[in-house]
Amino acid sequence: QFAVSLAVEFIGVMFFQILGGSADKDMAAWVNGIALAVWVYTAANISGGHLNPAVSISTCICGFYPVLHTVIYVVLQIVGAIIGALVTAFLVPGAEVQMGDGGPGCFSPKGGVTGEQVMWWECVMTFTLISCVYACGIAKPGHGSHTPLAVGLALFACAGSGGQYTGAALNPARVIGPMAIFGCGENTNRYYVRGQVLAAIFAMSVFAFVSGLGPLNPWMAKKAFKLSWREAAYFWITGSPPSRLQKTGTENINDFKQQYEAFQSEQSETGPQKRVAMDSLALNVALSTGVAADKVEEVLALLAEAEQTEHCMPDVVSYNTIIKAFAQRANYSGACEVLERMHAKKRRPNAITFNTVMDAAVRAGKPEEAWTRLQEMRKRGFKPDKFTCSILVKAFCKASSSVTEASVDRALCLLDEANECLDPTLKATLYNNVLEVTRKATEGSDLMML
Repeated sequence: QFAVSLAVEFIGVMFFQILGGSADKDMAAWVNGIALAVWVYTAANISGGHLNPAVSISTCICGFYPVLHTVIYVVLQIVGAIIGALVTAFLVPGAEVQMGDGGPGCFSPKGGVTGEQVMWWECVMTFTLISCVYACGIAKPGHGSHTPLAVGLALFACAGSGGQYTGAALNPARVIGPMAIFGCGENTNRYYVRGQVLAAIFAMSVFAFVSGLGPLNPWMAKKAFKLSWREAAYFWITGSPPSRLQKTGTENINDFKQQYEAFQSEQSETGPQKRVAMDSLALNVALSTGVAADKVEEVLALLAEAEQTEHCMPDVVSYNTIIKAFAQRANYSGACEVLERMHAKKRRPNAITFNTVMDAAVRAGKPEEAWTRLQEMRKRGFKPDKFTCSILVKAFCKASSSVTEASVDRALCLLDEANECLDPTLKATLYNNVLEVTRKATEGSDLMML
C-alpha cells in the first residue's frame, strides 16, 4: 500500500505539472484549480492527496505523517514535477529544454514585484491553501469528499489574487520542476520556496493551536502512549511504535488510533468519560502484564471487576489479550467463553479476535472448530489474512489422518481467497504444506490421482 501511495504522489504531481504548466494564460487560474481538485480526488484515498511538498512538510511537523515517509513523498513529488516539465517541453510547440525564463510552467515576478514581496505573497497564498487542507481534510469532523474541491477552489482564489504578482505557485515542486528542465527563475525561485516553507510552518502552528498536534508529534506521542523522548522521536521518524507496545510486530499508528482518541477525549472532556478513557488504557496494561506472568485466573478476576464499572472499561484489546492467554494454554473452551463475554458486553470482535480463537482451537486439537470460526469471521465482515491462513493450514496439517477432497479444496480455496495478503515466501510455504500433507495422506488413492 505504501509503494502504491508513492507512485500516486509521483504521478499526481507529474500530471498536475503538465496540465497547469501548459494552461492558456487566460484560463490558468481555472485550469490549475480544477486540475488540483481532480488529482487530489484521485489520490486522496490512496496517498492522502498531498501533491505538494509544503503540505507534506507541514503535516509531518504537526504529527500526522512520519518523517521518513514525508522525505520520500517530497522527493517523489519533486521528481514528478521534473518529469512533468520534461513532458511539457515535448508537448508544447516552441518549448525547449534549458530555454530559460518563459518556459511552460515557469514562475517569475511580475509588475516590478521585489523578491521579498514574492516571498510574502507566496507565504500568504500557500498558508491559505494548507489551512484549507487542515480544516477540510484533517480536522474533525472535516468535510469528507468535498475536501479536494475546496482545495482546488483555494488555489483558484489565490491565483486570482496574488497570482497577478507571482504566478501563484504555492508548491515547491511546481517551482523546482520547471527550473530543472528549463533553467528558469534561477535568481527568484528561492523566494518562492522560502515563502511556501514559511507558510507550511505557520499553517501547522495555527492548526496545532486550534485543534492540537497529531499523534506522531513527539510531544503528543510521549503523553498519549507513555513513551520516553527517545521512543517518541523514533515513533515520529518511522511511524512504528516501540517494540514493547507491539504484539505482532507489524503495528503502525492506525493500530493505536483508538488509544489516541481516548487520550484526546481525556484532554478535552471532564467527568466520568474522562476517567474511563484513562482507566481502559491502564486496564489493558495490567491485563497484558498478568498474561505475561501466566496469572490467568487473576487476570480474569480483574476483567470481571472492570466489567462491573458503570461504563464498562474493557475494550476489544482487553478481551483479545485474555483470549490470547487461553490460546497459549491450548484452552479453546476458555477462549470461547471470553468471546461470548465480548458479545454480551456489546464489544465488536475484530480480525485479531477470530484469529486468536482459531489458534486456540488448533492448539487444543480441534481443527474443525477453527474452520467453523472462519465462517463466523466472514459473517462478521472480516476477510482472512496471512495469520488466518497460517493458523488454518496448521489445522489442516493436524487433521492429516482425515484428509478428504473437500478438506483439500477448502484449504486451497482459503489460500486463493487471501492471495493478496500473502508474501511470496509465506505463500510458497503454505501451499507446500497443504500439498505435502495431501501427498502423504492419500498416496496411491484416487484423491492423490486427482
